[in-house]
Amino acid sequence: MKRTSTKHALIYCFRYGSGVYGADVFDRIWLPYNSENWSQIRTDNSVDNDNGFKVPENVMATASVPTDPDAHMNISLTGLHQTSRFYVCLHFSEIQELGPNDTREFKVMYNGRLIIDPFKPISFYTSSFIGDELGPNANGQCTFSLQKTASSTLPPLLNAMEVYMVNSLSQNETDTKEVDTMINIKLSCGIMSNQRSFHCKNLTTHGLTGEIQESISNLSSLQVLDFSNNSLIGPVQEFLAHMTSLKVIIEGNPGICSSASCATTNKKKTKTKTMVIASVAASIFLILVIFLVILKRRAKLGRYPNSDDDDNNLQQCNNQSSFSEMANNMFTYEDLAQATDNFSNVNLIGQGGFGYVHKGVLPDGTEVAIKQLKAGRRQGERKFRVEI
Repeated sequence: MKRTSTKHALIYCFRYGSGVYGADVFDRIWLPYNSENWSQIRTDNSVDNDNGFKVPENVMATASVPTDPDAHMNISLTGLHQTSRFYVCLHFSEIQELGPNDTREFKVMYNGRLIIDPFKPISFYTSSFIGDELGPNANGQCTFSLQKTASSTLPPLLNAMEVYMVNSLSQNETDTKEVDTMINIKLSCGIMSNQRSFHCKNLTTHGLTGEIQESISNLSSLQVLDFSNNSLIGPVQEFLAHMTSLKVIIEGNPGICSSASCATTNKKKTKTKTMVIASVAASIFLILVIFLVILKRRAKLGRYPNSDDDDNNLQQCNNQSSFSEMANNMFTYEDLAQATDNFSNVNLIGQGGFGYVHKGVLPDGTEVAIKQLKAGRRQGERKFRVEI
């Protein structure tokens, strides 16, 4: 893909997949689009898609062609602002068995300007083209035109198309340290929400447990932290007093105590723990003695217990990757949770190797697809960022 300035990001606009929905290793969503002046062709043969873009094979196995074989294949983008800028990626593959006298050759124009020289799609192999940054002309037009050459006997075809808008970032990205800190707080306190707002954190009545984590001091932008009406325990940490810009609310947590009262409570707990440990140790010793006696008796009788080594299953700890939301409007996770009914399975429309895709409805009624990265998939984070 194209690299942009550190002050810009590529925002997914749409993907067109010639009338099919395709399962995607990168969790991309390929939506069908058919013009009334186009027809669809399809092959049952395998199409090689291993060119880096990895467009799903069932997407590349289908293509659109103009119904009139002599007509141009025109695609217009509408509703763009005069200052809009974007990149387009076109994917082609010859999926028909051509006769000895058949030729398919065409060029691609944008607003009357040549952007792809005449070429012949390769049989059953994916060729992808991505050019320079584009934008509307003086009349606001954004029209692509696939035109066959004079020597071509067949019309142009298009298997798939992607458009990415260039978005200017109005603010700096969220500090990675702050994201990791919020994830650690969630894991230690049992927070299951996906909130990512770092200025005011409302955690009241969340059923939180455990102690207040010192890693909170990494949240330099945090202004209000409301822990009220939970089940937190332990002393009020001294580092909170040094965060002058932070207001911490801890009312309604019976287990929270001052350093002095916590010290008295800890002495009582230590005494109780000592008695419990002594009791458990005595029980373990007695069990070991009984076990050794049984082994000795079996040895005398010539019977030895057999043991089989079981395979150990390795479990990977789940870590969440952070990414910066890059869109024309910035949304908090509260907004996205509301749009998807708290990421309900009813709104789940896709799932792949790196995450889930939910259908959502914004307050203005706009339907959107919201992608959520699976926990613990650091390998897919770079691909995930490109597709956002």
